[in-house]
Amino acid sequence: MAQSNNIKKRMFEGEEPVHDQAGAENKDQEKIEVTFEFCDLNPIDYHAIKHLISQLFRIARPKSSTNLAPTSNPTPPSKAALKPVLEDLDVGELADLVLSDQKEWVGCTVKCDEEDPDPYAFISVLDLKAYQDKKSILTLTNYLTSALASSNPSPAQADELLKVLKESLQPEGSGIGLVLSERLINVPVYIMPQLFTQLGNEIKHAQSKNAPGFNFDRLLIPSRVFTLSPNQDSSQDVNPTFDSNTSTNNNVQKPKKNKTDANLNPDDPDQVGLYHPEDQIISQVELFIVPLISLERKALKKRDRKSYTSDY
Repeated sequence: MAQSNNIKKRMFEGEEPVHDQAGAENKDQEKIEVTFEFCDLNPIDYHAIKHLISQLFRIARPKSSTNLAPTSNPTPPSKAALKPVLEDLDVGELADLVLSDQKEWVGCTVKCDEEDPDPYAFISVLDLKAYQDKKSILTLTNYLTSALASSNPSPAQADELLKVLKESLQPEGSGIGLVLSERLINVPVYIMPQLFTQLGNEIKHAQSKNAPGFNFDRLLIPSRVFTLSPNQDSSQDVNPTFDSNTSTNNNVQKPKKNKTDANLNPDDPDQVGLYHPEDQIISQVELFIVPLISLERKALKKRDRKSYTSDY
C-alpha cells in the first residue's frame, strides 16, 4: 500500500508531437514534464473510481443521433456520466468494495500533481469467493459463467476456465482475485508496470499477514477489447490508446497503431483487439484468455466483447 506520508512519485517526460514535417527541422523540441503520484485509495475518490469501473465494464450501445458539441476540457472522472454497463451490474457497490477495509492492504490511485484531485487511474483486487454474496460480484460471476458456457471462440479454453472458476468459488476452493484496473485514455502507459508490480507486492504482503479477503492463488483480469466493423479498414488506427504516443528521445514518434490491429479481419467477428498495450503483455503470460460476446448484445445481434484472462 502506498503510504500517505511517503507517496511514491514518478516523472514522465514527453515531447510535443510535430505534425508539420516542413517545420519540424527548425522547431525546438518542447519537453512536457508531468508528475504522477501513486496515492492510497481514499473514499473521496468514490465517484471517480465508480466512473472508471463503468468504463472498464462498459458495453457498446447504438450511437445517439444527437451530436454533442466537442469540448477542449475533458470532464473529470468524478463528474463524468457513467458508461453503459451490464444489466444489473452495480458499479457503485464495486466502488464501495474497492474502498472497503481491504483498501488498507492493497490498491492505489494515480493522480497528477495539479489542482485537479481526481485520480487518472486506479488498481485493486477483490476476492470473488469472499464477496460472492454481493450483488455486483454475483452479477459478474453469473455473466461470466453463462458467457463461458456459450462461448463460440476458444471453446476448449472457455470450458477449462469455466471449470477453474466454478471449483475456485466452492467453499473448499482456492479462490480467485478479481483485478480491477482502468485509466483515462491520456494517461501514459509507462506507469502501468509499476502499478501492477506494486499490486503484486501488496497482495503477497497481505497474504503473508493472513489478512482477510486475500485467500486466492489465481487472478482474473477483465480487459476491454474491440472488433472491426465490416466497413472499417484494418489499416485505420482503431486503437485510440496510441493516438498521442510520443517518444522520450530526440526522434519524434508519429502516432502508432497496435500491432495486433493490422491483423484484424473486419469480416471475422471472432477476432478482437486490445485497447491498452499493457493488456498485450498480460496476454502473453496468462493461463487462459477467452474473448466473450456480451449476452445482452447477442440479443441485439451486435458485437461487443470482454476478454478475461486468468493467471497466477
